[in-house]
Amino acid sequence: MKKWTVYIIILCLSIGAFAEKAWSAQKTDYFVILSEVSPSELESKVVEMFNATEYQHKTKSRKYYEMFFDFDDSSLLNSKRYIKYIAQEVLTPKKRVKYNEEVQFLDKKGKLFHFPVKHYDSAERYEGKHPLISMIQRKYRESVFKFLESKGLPYPLRLKAKFGISKNDTAFGVYADKRFIGFMNLSHINSEEHSKLSFCLVKIVTSDRDTRLHKIGDELKKMYSTQNFTISDTLQGNDYLIITKQMDKVDRFFKFKIEHPYAVKVIYSLITALIGFLIIKLLFWKRMF
Repeated sequence: MKKWTVYIIILCLSIGAFAEKAWSAQKTDYFVILSEVSPSELESKVVEMFNATEYQHKTKSRKYYEMFFDFDDSSLLNSKRYIKYIAQEVLTPKKRVKYNEEVQFLDKKGKLFHFPVKHYDSAERYEGKHPLISMIQRKYRESVFKFLESKGLPYPLRLKAKFGISKNDTAFGVYADKRFIGFMNLSHINSEEHSKLSFCLVKIVTSDRDTRLHKIGDELKKMYSTQNFTISDTLQGNDYLIITKQMDKVDRFFKFKIEHPYAVKVIYSLITALIGFLIIKLLFWKRMF
């Protein structure tokens, strides 16, 4: 290998190590906007705040659908882990919508693992009928079982769907003096299953050396009703934990519903039957007696 080639490699590695070191000490801010504000209104407000400063920004939008799975005792939730199916909406060059799909698992240390998804017309074995496992590519299922067992999940077929959400993300890459200083991400989260669930999760990440972007976050907190989350609470943005905490505030029976879905169905059935009986009694009681 030529001498100058070695110098170039060493220089590239040095620059990479310097950049990694500079961003290894990050200042991260998570907070939830609880106020009733539309995604377009909030995005316009953030752009307006950027334009009033020396910042330049580049914007990228994404749409996701996510389904969270857990055991009956919510052991993943209680241990600040999750396993979920996620589909990202993508527009092809021919303007057709397709979805990039995968299954994700977040462990206790906040490390995220990805499993490939493939849909099949029929099930070859019993796991092919499971709502989550059936979506993982067949050739990887055995290794996924072993991996999950090593993470303390020996019975993945007992996982059950808890709830689904739709999430619209708007990411702002922020620059000052043509230098990248960090990013802000706005995630508008809604659930078709739980109409009361609607909020925006804001994430701001910068290096410790340049925290100017966090001033915009502070301004948003003054304008809207918000709630802060710490890194220890969220483990790098645990949506499962954050969503459950938000739903507990607007629906005090939410956790009971996701932990005991069959009991909830029985209770609803009994209530429906009781209402039906009362209606029949009011309509026909006088005729019968």
